Amino acid sequence: MKTVMSAQDKNSTRRFEYMISIEIASFARFKDTFGAGRRIEILKDSNISAKDALLKLCEETAGGFDVLFDSDKELLESVLLMHNKKRISGEDADSIIIEDGDEIVIYPPVSGG
Repeated sequence: MKTVMSAQDKNSTRRFEYMISIEIASFARFKDTFGAGRRIEILKDSNISAKDALLKLCEETAGGFDVLFDSDKELLESVLLMHNKKRISGEDADSIIIEDGDEIVIYPPVSGG
C-alpha cells in the first residue's frame, strides 16, 4: 500500500490518500476479456465500492464495459459476483466497500443439468 499526502482544500489542510491493491479473478467468457486474474490499484481517497473497482477494471480493458455494464453503467443481470468468497448481487456491489487486499470474482450465469 502506497501513501500519498495531498492538500484537501485551499487552506492546505492535509489528508492522507493511499493506493489499495485488489485482485479480480474472472471465469469463462469474462476470462476471455479480462484474463484469469488481475491485480489493480486504486487511489483510496474516499470509500471505493466493488462497482467502482469493476469500473476501474473496465477502464483498463478494451471491451470491458460491454461485457459487464449496460449503457447506464449498471451491472448486467447476467454478471455473478463474489467479494472475499461471499456471493454479492450487482445491486449490492455499489454499497460494498473495498479494502486493500480484497478479492472480487466475476462469473457468468451457471446452468446445466
